[in-house]
Amino acid sequence: MFSKQGDAQKLASFFQAGPMDVGHAHGAHSHSHGHEHEHGHNGHGHSHEGMEFVGRYDERDMPLARGDFGSRAFTVGVAGPVGSGKTG
Repeated sequence: MFSKQGDAQKLASFFQAGPMDVGHAHGAHSHSHGHEHEHGHNGHGHSHEGMEFVGRYDERDMPLARGDFGSRAFTVGVAGPVGSGKTG
């Protein structure tokens, strides 16, 4: 199974779990693409409106009219055009 003596030890050390360093701050650093930026762990780049209730499905705005599907050359389904042989 192993081509050289010691490969088993290398493979075993590869799969050994060590301590994980989580919750550390990255700080500022540079990359090879010529600019610096800071990675923060506070927030995620945008805010959310505070909501007291999730709402009701029957009170949602109706979707925009999508037209007559029968007059289209094809319709797009999940993973590609309908009838394109996705299932076999």
